[in-house]
Amino acid sequence: MSELAARFLGDGRMFFALSRYNGLAAPNALSAGRVLKLPTSARRAATSSVATRARAADAARANEVRLQALQLLNTGEVDRAVALLREAASLDATDPAIRKDLERAERIQGALTDG
Repeated sequence: MSELAARFLGDGRMFFALSRYNGLAAPNALSAGRVLKLPTSARRAATSSVATRARAADAARANEVRLQALQLLNTGEVDRAVALLREAASLDATDPAIRKDLERAERIQGALTDG
């Protein structure tokens, strides 16, 4: 029941409320083949929770990519660093540190190309 609550209500700890909503005395009273009722807000909550987790995962991955790019930039591999910073920016377009690092790396890249 906790897996169903997590999936449809966005929080596995809501299993008891879900069982009560369906008239079950206890969550373990659920049997195979029983049709469950879900609150109308359940789909929105589950979608919101999934979207929040996806954004958090993208932000974490973007930060990892950013750190790799900065290491490359520090070793002089500017083109690869710019490519990774662009990837990081596509994963998390709202991170000001990624934007700032990308702008700086592109300036360095431009200076090396012009020079």
